[in-house]
Amino acid sequence: MMARSWITQGARGIVICGLLPSPLLALAARSIPASPESVAVLGDDLASGAGSSPLLKYDADLLWDLFKRENLSTPTVPEEIAAFVSGQALTPPQTLWMTEREYSGSFAWVFKHVLASFSKVYLNTEEYSWGYLAAKALGVASQNIYVAAENGARIDTLSRQIDRLLLGRDGQLPEKIFILFSLNDICAAHPDYMTSAQDYRASLTRGLQYLLRHGKAAPQGSSIYVLGPLGVTQLLTKASILQKPLEAHGESTTCGELRSRSYQASKPAAMMRHMESLYFQHILPPNPARLCPSMFSREFIAQNELGFFASLNKNSRLKKISSLASEMVSTLAGRIRSYRSGTAAALSETQAWLEKEKIPGKFSLQYVGETDSIELEGDDIADDCFHLNWRGQLKIARVLSKHIQGK
Repeated sequence: MMARSWITQGARGIVICGLLPSPLLALAARSIPASPESVAVLGDDLASGAGSSPLLKYDADLLWDLFKRENLSTPTVPEEIAAFVSGQALTPPQTLWMTEREYSGSFAWVFKHVLASFSKVYLNTEEYSWGYLAAKALGVASQNIYVAAENGARIDTLSRQIDRLLLGRDGQLPEKIFILFSLNDICAAHPDYMTSAQDYRASLTRGLQYLLRHGKAAPQGSSIYVLGPLGVTQLLTKASILQKPLEAHGESTTCGELRSRSYQASKPAAMMRHMESLYFQHILPPNPARLCPSMFSREFIAQNELGFFASLNKNSRLKKISSLASEMVSTLAGRIRSYRSGTAAALSETQAWLEKEKIPGKFSLQYVGETDSIELEGDDIADDCFHLNWRGQLKIARVLSKHIQGK
């Protein structure tokens, strides 16, 4: 069987809803009562399920195969996922499209729609994302799961994702709302340009208050769960991740070796199965540092900081570059810790504001801090060495599910 994509009716027009191996549709559902509740998922690449499909490999030829629907394997549903969702069928959730508030010009509008459509069809598998899996574990029907998350999103897009939710449900909030921004706020051309701790807290506070002021609580109340950012510096330090074996550009390698490669393609165009694959090297570059320079291009940044007139002694220069790169890891870890404390502070501030403003309806604000301690291993990482595969996504879903159930 080939991989399939689905088209469902969105809030405004038709929305293309993701790549999923068709065996997922054949997953036999057990007699588990469907919950009448609905769930919304807001966030970044993790919440959209980017890179979580076992079909995706770090190979431009394979991405072209996906685009053409050729030479595709047929992976089975992982047993761990089937058990976690009690055998329920993994059918597509409701994907919420961009609203008119996000319009910033005709060219950008068309480009964003094309990029979002491509991501949903070929790169994302929402059915393997943490929010979707957690909702299914609670017994929520797939059609009652609303995904407003977007690849590449930072915390400052939270209000716009809330607009998608409000428009898609006519202002009526679901019973549960999951929020997690963990990847892109620490990604920048230089660590100086990462989202600051103050901006992270302010954007989250502003988004939460916007949601509470403009959304109508569910009749039995709406609970908002904000997950703490993951410790993604593990991608840089954990041995099992650096030694993770993978196929990239038709060659066997590891995450650590892939990141040390040149920015020039190691596989000549003449060796590619499809000449069209050259277009996809912008998505899967020879060195994945472009996915997040502040994490994966630290040596290059350090080299630029030293400047041309730094020590000409090669050993001394390399030692200094290594020292600066290590300091950047500490900077990243410190920034993530500040995001976590800012998240807790934003929730406390919003709770006080909610009580002061006397917003109608029943709301509950909860910080899911257990995600702080999630340990990632090589088996949890997608083949781009940046995103999480279904195993990593399932770890987050388990933590959230236990928090909600009070275990």
